[in-house]
Amino acid sequence: MSNPYEDVKGKDFASIAKGFDFNSPHLGKVDFPDQFVTDYVAEILHGPDRLETEIGYSVARFASGPVICDPAMLLGPRHIYSINRILDESLYAEEGSIILPPGHYVFAECYEDRGKVYLTINLDHGSGDYGKIFFWRKAHDALVTGDNTDPPAFAADTLGAYFAGLKTEAEAQAELVRLNRP
Repeated sequence: MSNPYEDVKGKDFASIAKGFDFNSPHLGKVDFPDQFVTDYVAEILHGPDRLETEIGYSVARFASGPVICDPAMLLGPRHIYSINRILDESLYAEEGSIILPPGHYVFAECYEDRGKVYLTINLDHGSGDYGKIFFWRKAHDALVTGDNTDPPAFAADTLGAYFAGLKTEAEAQAELVRLNRP
């Protein structure tokens, strides 16, 4: 199936944010919260300027331990669609396995020492975490197996709060040291 969002620009995300259809067995249609859409579009319009500053680092507090993540890159609508579909249909897990934590959808990526980390948004209206932002390590195995044993780590209540809380690399390193003290 072709990607229905192939030609949609990030600045036009609001036009497709309600009823965004992944057309996938586990993902289906979702509604992105209005605040997320506002923050996403504002950040897209802000452009790559943020990456040209020293501020952009965050600390992901995974169950296996905290890690520093480098500046996150927002994905455009076509990439949001395709990466979620790819993760939903992993070639490495048994057929029908669930890879992405239920209710979580990838919208950005960054890196830490072990590899790629995705930023996800919880779009499960009944979870109590609807609209909240989480870190999730890229995985190929089914949930709670192999490389997919770390649950999502809370990042922020909103996308705007996530960006407002970014740090310099030195600040992130100091936070990591504090978190690793006995």
